Amino acid sequence: MRDFRKKILVLLLSYFSFSFSVFSSQITPLFDNVGTTGTKNHSVKKESDHAQEDTNFFYLGIKAGSSYYQNACEPWATYCNHRDPAFGGFIGYRFHNNFSAEASYLDLGEVNALYPESGLLQAYTGTVSSWELAFAYDVSLTNNVAAFFKLSAINWSAENRSSARVLEDDGWSPAGEVGLTYQLSEKWQTRLSYQYINGLGSDKVGGSNGHIAWFGITYQFKSSRSLGKATVKPPAKPPVTKIVGAKLAKVEFAFDSIEFKPTQALNSIVRHALKYPQINIFLQTHTDSVGDKVYNQKLSERRAQSILKLLVSRGISKERIFVSAYGEAAPVSDNLSAQHRRLNRQAIISTNAFDVIDEGAK
Repeated sequence: MRDFRKKILVLLLSYFSFSFSVFSSQITPLFDNVGTTGTKNHSVKKESDHAQEDTNFFYLGIKAGSSYYQNACEPWATYCNHRDPAFGGFIGYRFHNNFSAEASYLDLGEVNALYPESGLLQAYTGTVSSWELAFAYDVSLTNNVAAFFKLSAINWSAENRSSARVLEDDGWSPAGEVGLTYQLSEKWQTRLSYQYINGLGSDKVGGSNGHIAWFGITYQFKSSRSLGKATVKPPAKPPVTKIVGAKLAKVEFAFDSIEFKPTQALNSIVRHALKYPQINIFLQTHTDSVGDKVYNQKLSERRAQSILKLLVSRGISKERIFVSAYGEAAPVSDNLSAQHRRLNRQAIISTNAFDVIDEGAK
């Protein structure tokens, strides 16, 4: 059986070498006639020439590594060598920017052990080969380096032989693999990975979990197709912005009153707010210090509600209006004269400044 696995591996390697020459000279030109669906920009050949590269492509590869069979020998073995070189060949198809389907043949090496039987040491050799079907997902880390994750189903064939007997069995096991790839060139890639196979073997031939460290090289059958002369466009001009300044309006109230007359400045703020929905309105109301402090605070809040009601009735959303009713706590002026107390019986309405794209500068 081991000779048969070696023949399979040699055939895969030969097929890889043959495919490299045949696909490069024959299949790649066929891809050149395909449309640009499923492609991405790859390089600029000249100042006005550019090409696109496939994101969907076939690939072939070979890999070698070291396998470790976990708990491969029984505790009474006098000798157990559960490490051995492993080899494999694979073919895959990348059908999405990050997803691939892959099929592999793996020679996972052998386990050698000695067991005492009838006063003598009996040598046993276990070998495992397998076919693997997998789906892989990769994530770019840099321009040339990517991490990949692979889930697969392993169809294994195991043999346990000694001088007295040969036992064979086969079955399926799940496996997972993680690793890194490095893009050597446009079509050549290397990969370094760790693979875990759960439950290789059976009670008949002996069971184990497989741990394999792999190093591989892949040839990708990408095709780059020239799209001819590209129109060289001047770089886009950055948008020109202008500053829309803040606006300010003041409204005065009579003594102990919430009634007011909309001023021209207040009407201008309303038009400004309707034109630019990105601005907010800040409303501050004050009172003089005549009378009870608590009463004046309530009066300041009522004055704020009176102006707020007007702004909302003109079409301005309530969520855009921020109210601060100070009462007599934050006077605009001192309260030492009638004129100064009149200044404190007012509301101050303002907007924020902001930048907008200057349509006239395009």
